[in-house]
Amino acid sequence: MEHTPARIIFREMHGCGHLYRYCFDQSEFQFHKYDALFPHVRVQESDRLTAALALLRLYTPLNLLPRDRKTYEDYLKEHLQAAAEGAQKESELFLWLAAEFCKEQTDFDRMIDVASENNNTELLSSLMDLRHLRFPVKKRTFSL
Repeated sequence: MEHTPARIIFREMHGCGHLYRYCFDQSEFQFHKYDALFPHVRVQESDRLTAALALLRLYTPLNLLPRDRKTYEDYLKEHLQAAAEGAQKESELFLWLAAEFCKEQTDFDRMIDVASENNNTELLSSLMDLRHLRFPVKKRTFSL
């Protein structure tokens, strides 16, 4: 009769990073598998991380299928502020986000708020210039 205690092994994983290792076939990266994991990321990760992932994927769209592009774009439109907060340290990426996804003046205002909160005057200046180009102030005319 054996007198060894029973061992219960329990493995718990958090996040979905482990799923990304299956995106490799030998040494070749499978972009379609990577993009197919985005719904898992949306559920398991924070908005800021998910927005950063979507933003960077759209910024470098190597082998990006049209349906996956739409999925990423829709997410960024819904989570523009989270994407702006994550991109503010990279000026070029931040301004690209503003140019591509700020379709309304309120979107620009939100991004200007993000840059202003962090005292990023360089981004603030560029954003205000871009907003002025997209939404010029109409000159008032007076007639008697």
